[in-house]
Amino acid sequence: DLKVSSLICYPVYLEGRIVGTIQISHSSLTFSPFVEKIIKVVSTSIGNLAEKLLLYKEMETMATVDTLTQVYNRKYMNERL
Repeated sequence: DLKVSSLICYPVYLEGRIVGTIQISHSSLTFSPFVEKIIKVVSTSIGNLAEKLLLYKEMETMATVDTLTQVYNRKYMNERL
């Protein structure tokens, strides 16, 4: 039997789409505006981090795979051998 008195829910955006949420609830506590701001900053930071990770992965692929043939390039092969 869960009793929720306060609930904060903020979306996590990735490339302009909502990909998740951060939800915090408490049974007897009321969240202050300061806590709400912190949760909002955290959700924004998570979205930004996820976007940077995707960009990093894309750059890594661009550096190792030929865009025309979609075959690994020479630099990648030399590093693997």
